[in-house]
Amino acid sequence: MMGIGDDIMVTGEFRHLGEIGHKILPILEGKPTWSPMWDNIPWMVKYDGIPTEVKPNGKRWYVQSWTDHIEYTDWKCTPGVLRFTEAEMAVAQSRVPREPFCIINPDFKSTTTANNKDWGWDNWQRLTNLLSEVMTVVHLVPPVNYVDVSGLVKVSNKRLGNAVPIETNTPREAFAILDFADFFVSSEGGLHHAAGALWKRGVVIFGGFISPHSTGYSRHINIADSGPPCGTLYKPCRHCREIMNNISPDMVYKIIDKNLR
Repeated sequence: MMGIGDDIMVTGEFRHLGEIGHKILPILEGKPTWSPMWDNIPWMVKYDGIPTEVKPNGKRWYVQSWTDHIEYTDWKCTPGVLRFTEAEMAVAQSRVPREPFCIINPDFKSTTTANNKDWGWDNWQRLTNLLSEVMTVVHLVPPVNYVDVSGLVKVSNKRLGNAVPIETNTPREAFAILDFADFFVSSEGGLHHAAGALWKRGVVIFGGFISPHSTGYSRHINIADSGPPCGTLYKPCRHCREIMNNISPDMVYKIIDKNLR
C-alpha cells in the first residue's frame, strides 16, 4: 500500500520514460496496481506496458530503512503529473469562489507518524483568521457524513472558521479545485505533492519528521528543521513537537504576505 503523495511521486520518477515513448505498467509487490492519481496520464497504463515496480526493493525511494524510525536516502523527488478531464475541471470551476482564493490544508498522515506531522488545529485556525482579513480562504473538507475507513490520513470533520468549506468526495476532486487556487498552505503530504504536480505556489509545514530534501519542491516555501529529520514512527516525538511549536501562525503569515500575495 502507498499513500496519495507516493502515487504522485511515482509519476515524477517515471515521467522521463513516458516522455520518450515508454508505457509504464505499475507493479506493487509483484502484482499490477493502479491509483486514481494516474488516470488520464497517457504513459501510465493498466495493460500492455513495461512492468515497473513502484516500490523498488519493497521501499519508497526516500526510505533507506524502516524500523522505529525512518533512515532516509539521498533520493530527491521531482514534480509529478496530474491530468484532469474537461469534465473534472468544469465541475471544479463551478464550485470555486470567483475572487482570488487560497487553500488551507490541516490534514496530515497519522497512521505511522503518530502526530509528528501535526502543526496543531489552533495554529491552522489562527493562520486562517489572519489570511481571511485580506483574501478568501478555502478549506477542502470531506462530506459531513464522511467516515475514514483507510486510516491513512488524519482527516478532520471539523471546519475552519473564517474559511469557505468546499466538500470533496475524492482526492481528485480536491486537487482539481486546488488547480484554481492562487496558492496553498499545507502540511507535508498528498496535497503538497499535488500542488507540485500542478506547479502551484505555496507554503508547506514540514516540521522535523521529514526533510524537504526528500519530498519538497523548489517552487514551494518549505518550513522545516535546519537539522536532520528524525523520522520517528508510531509514537509522539519530542523533537518534532518542539520544531512545530517554533513555527508560529504569525511567522507563516509574514512569509505568505512577503512572497505569495
